[in-house]
Parts: sequence; structure tokens; C-alpha cells
Amino acid sequence: MSRNARIVVWVVLSAAAIGATLLARPVSQDPSYHCFADHRRWLGIPHAADVISNLAFCAVGVLGLRRIFGPVKGRRSLLGLELPMVVLFAALCLTGIGSSYYHWAPDNARLVWDRLPMTSVFASLLALVISDRIDQRLGFYLEFVLVGLGAASVWYWYWTESLGRGDLRPYGLMQFYPPLGILLLFLLFPRNLRSAAGWAVAAGFYALAKLLEWQDGAVFEVSGWVSGHTLKHLAAAAAAYCIYRIWVNEAGTTVGSSSASSAR
Repeated sequence: MSRNARIVVWVVLSAAAIGATLLARPVSQDPSYHCFADHRRWLGIPHAADVISNLAFCAVGVLGLRRIFGPVKGRRSLLGLELPMVVLFAALCLTGIGSSYYHWAPDNARLVWDRLPMTSVFASLLALVISDRIDQRLGFYLEFVLVGLGAASVWYWYWTESLGRGDLRPYGLMQFYPPLGILLLFLLFPRNLRSAAGWAVAAGFYALAKLLEWQDGAVFEVSGWVSGHTLKHLAAAAAAYCIYRIWVNEAGTTVGSSSASSAR
């Protein structure tokens, strides 16, 4: 299959997934969403475990930003993807802050500041893979579009909630489509299989995070000391760290190749 044909297949399948989501019936916010299992206070911090565990996102975000802006030889070899990567790691830092703010006193108004940076993380990750597998310029411009759509999906949800008929479809699409779109890109544009294991581990941590989120109370009841939602934060941050390592390793490979070429 030619490259253009594969791009068409990716666009058609993506459009079908997006269309199916938007044609589905509106999905409202579960009223019990804000009722997390672990209410324990520590050092005056309410819901302390859920609040503090978000520092893991900040840690990965700082690592990424330091890698991009720090005095690292050959840092521009990060596949020429500086903008999406800057937004990705900055959004991880903001996710840690926004999620901590939300978990301090969970309600819909605070949930906005949790969800806004998360959509930027997913949008930037998709833009990164598009830049890597299809075209860097396309990924660069789509970064702005995808981040804007992510923000709009959160504000749309909050607006519909204020009207008493909340609709999570656009937000759900911005959270769950990027992993699907990335998988399609990997299948249609296979390249650099060395990183496949890293992506598989990242996907595994993300799937584990969603499972732990779903089983928040059950995990807390069984363990007696940690909730599923707290572990969800750590598993999701581990997935982000895997992605950080993938891009750093690919940058190192590129630097090594460039140095070898120069030596010749």
C-alpha cells in the first residue's frame, strides 16, 4: 500500500471513530463521580493521597522540559518536535497542579482545571506521532488545532452541565481517540521497532490506570491503605515516563547516527 493510500485509510478510520462517537446519545456526568474512596487527611491536606500522588505528573513534566531546554548536546535531534513536546511536558506539569487542585475539594468547577491540561497531553501526544510518522509540518499545525479542540471539549462539557444536561461525548473523544489514532498510525506506518516495547509498556500502564480508576473503592477496601484512584495517578505518570524515555532514547540514537556520519 502506498504512503498516500495509508494516509487515506488512517483519515477514513479516524473519521469513522469520531463520527460514531458524536452520533451516539449524549453521555452525562455520573453524579457520584466526585465521591472518591480515600478521604483521609494528612498534614491538613484533605484527600491527601489523591492530592499528593499528582506530584508524579509534575516530576515527569519537569524531566521532559529540562531535557528540551537544558544544555544537552544535540537536543534538537529530538526529531524536530520541540513544540508538541514542550506542550506535552508542560501540560503534564499543569495536569499535576490541576488534578491536585481538583482533588483538594472535588466538584465540577475544579474538575475543569483537571481536565483542561489532560486534553492537551493527549492532543500533543497525537501530534507528536503524526509528526513522526506522517509529516512534521502537519503535526506542528495540528498541535494548535488539537489542543484547541481539547479545551473546547472541556468547556462544552462544563457549559452543558450548567444547563442541567451535561454531555461528555466531545471530552471522551479527546481522551480516548488519541490512543486509538496512535495505534492506527503505528500499524499503518511501522518504523523504528526498537521503541515498540516502550510503547507497549506505556499502553499497559495507561490501561492499568483506567482499571484502577474504575476500581477505586474496591482497591481501597482490599488494601486498606491505598485507593485505586491514587494508584491510577501513579500508573498514568508511569505511562508518561515511558513515553519520555522513548523520545530520549530515539534522540540519543539520532545523535549517535549524526556523530558517526560526521566522523566519516
